[in-house]
Amino acid sequence: MNRSAAVPQAMVSLRRGRSAKLELAALRATQARLEAAFPSYQAMVDHSHDVICTIGPDGLFTQVSRRVAEVWGYDAEELVGRPCMALVHPADRAATLAMHVQIRRGRPTASFQNRVLTKSGLAIPVMWSAAWSRRHGAIFAVARDMRESLAAQEKQRQAQKMEAVGRLTSGLAHDFNNLLTIIVGGAEALAESLAPGSEAHDLAQLTLEAGRRGADLVESLLTFSRGQPLDPRPIDVRALLSGLEPLIRGALDGRIEVDIAARGAIACLADRAQLESAILNLVINARDAMPGGGRLTIRARAAELGPGRLAGTGKTPGPCVRLSVSDTGEGMVPETLERAMEPFFTTKGVGEGSGLGLATVHGFVNQSGGWLRLRSSPGRGTRVDLFLPAASLPAAPLSANSPPRIGLVREVASRTVLVVEDDAGTRASLVRSLAAAGFRVLESDSGAGALELLGARDDIDLLVIELVLQGAMNGRQLADHAHLLRPGLRVLFTTGHTDDEVVRVGRAYSPDHVLRKPYRRAELAAKVAMILDRRPPTP
Repeated sequence: MNRSAAVPQAMVSLRRGRSAKLELAALRATQARLEAAFPSYQAMVDHSHDVICTIGPDGLFTQVSRRVAEVWGYDAEELVGRPCMALVHPADRAATLAMHVQIRRGRPTASFQNRVLTKSGLAIPVMWSAAWSRRHGAIFAVARDMRESLAAQEKQRQAQKMEAVGRLTSGLAHDFNNLLTIIVGGAEALAESLAPGSEAHDLAQLTLEAGRRGADLVESLLTFSRGQPLDPRPIDVRALLSGLEPLIRGALDGRIEVDIAARGAIACLADRAQLESAILNLVINARDAMPGGGRLTIRARAAELGPGRLAGTGKTPGPCVRLSVSDTGEGMVPETLERAMEPFFTTKGVGEGSGLGLATVHGFVNQSGGWLRLRSSPGRGTRVDLFLPAASLPAAPLSANSPPRIGLVREVASRTVLVVEDDAGTRASLVRSLAAAGFRVLESDSGAGALELLGARDDIDLLVIELVLQGAMNGRQLADHAHLLRPGLRVLFTTGHTDDEVVRVGRAYSPDHVLRKPYRRAELAAKVAMILDRRPPTP
């Protein structure tokens, strides 16, 4: 070989050596970067909200993220080498095995659900995303704890169910309250005209009592379905509990110790009558849970509802009043606790309870913009916390709650009242009740007929109008037209409807310009007299 040929060959060898050194340096740099990145990658896997794992072709765990300790109760090292199927709930193993076969055949899944048994034996719902990797010879899987998601879905289903029940109940309430108005009014008239102690008088009283119970039942149904219109006012909680204490003690067995206290001067925003009813409902439930005696504790204090508790409820976080009613009674097993707030669910015997007590309280609190928490366990009693929006007390009592002065009905009884009601039976009952109180009464079954009477007569002092009139003109429209004909004419609306949108009567009238059905005859006369005694409204 000549000298000139050897030189290029040496140069090629030199270049190859340099290239090999560069490749080796690049490989080492890549390895260093991978080694530096591995802890970050491992930390990312371990801190994932989900459990991330790999499963070998034999069905054994080969790698598990640290998150498994928080969710399933196992240390990651405990699961490596264990069969994944051993953690699956027995009832779900057949479906899980079939899905495992599908994944091995190259069909990944993104939404397979089963139940995994934790180390403590608790079965929790899990959704899997998994795929088979031929290169690594393993299944790569991500397991998501579905408890919170399923609880939120169940809450939404329950809310939709309650909304549907509310729409149905609200729709029926108008007609049913009309019927109850006739029943209550007729029974009252009969009872007043019959000799006390006679069989007919007793039957009239029995009918009247049945009408009252029917009205209470409708109100309870509307409350738990959030269809009952409320009149929220600032309430001094300490004064409320003080006023209820004698009634609470009277309703309890002497073997039950009562402890009632309110911490500080606190006020909540709620419907007073509904709040009193809710407290008494909880007290009765506590009494029934302590047949052998025990201790009833009622506490009230200022609190704060944070966004965490109200997430997904649509309610506004902020200051509130926590009203707690707890007992040392029998408590509830988990199955009963889960259904305790369902309407008509009861553990009492036939005829001993309607199953609406706790459901009604729950509906009232929700409708008031609050939140209810129920805690109970067998042998350790029950505690119900009502979280209601906080309020500031007014400087003086609200005049809208002031009762009419004594003798007012007699003073205004000579006035003329025009009744506008499209239901013939309800109209007849209303006319008779007003006539019995001494008022001169005219009647019409439509808005057009009422306007015709107003145009023909100038002695009409008050319109009593059904808000939901059938036809081209509803009650509010009739009132507007009537004020054009007779500026300053007084108006009282009546309704058996419960939808707040329907019952809203506008800025010209306060809530006490609405009389809800069914009403007592004395209540009707007092309301009419109160409005007639007031200064006429400004057109």
